[in-house]
Amino acid sequence: MLEPRLLIYTACLVAACGYALLCGGRPERLGAGINVAGSVISLLVGLLTPAIWQSAMAGLSAIDLLVALAFLALAIGTTRYWPIWAFGFSMAGVTAHLARAIQQSVPAMAYFRSEAIWAYPSLAALAIGTWNVHRRRKIAGC
Repeated sequence: MLEPRLLIYTACLVAACGYALLCGGRPERLGAGINVAGSVISLLVGLLTPAIWQSAMAGLSAIDLLVALAFLALAIGTTRYWPIWAFGFSMAGVTAHLARAIQQSVPAMAYFRSEAIWAYPSLAALAIGTWNVHRRRKIAGC
């Protein structure tokens, strides 16, 4: 059975990224792609390495770092502000990985939750950024 938090996250991912794909500009569509790719790859890593927590942690750390770097590249290459926020939220997740690597006594569930929670504000930044673009287009009559 699927966990409720996975269902909630999937609903938020589909809503934010679907909205970005339908109503956003190129940066929002790229942001949706970054979020979807990072989420799907993280899920696959979690499914493929559930018994070996250290392997999953290393894989998830690498994925989250790549997602953060992708948001940084997007922030550098656009005039939108939301990718800066998405980058910051992604780096908070990377910091959780770093904290767990430095201090192994952090309980696994606390680590997992502190790392995963930062995906929600990143999706919110994408949705708010898309809303701003969509609103500006409506005002301009586009």
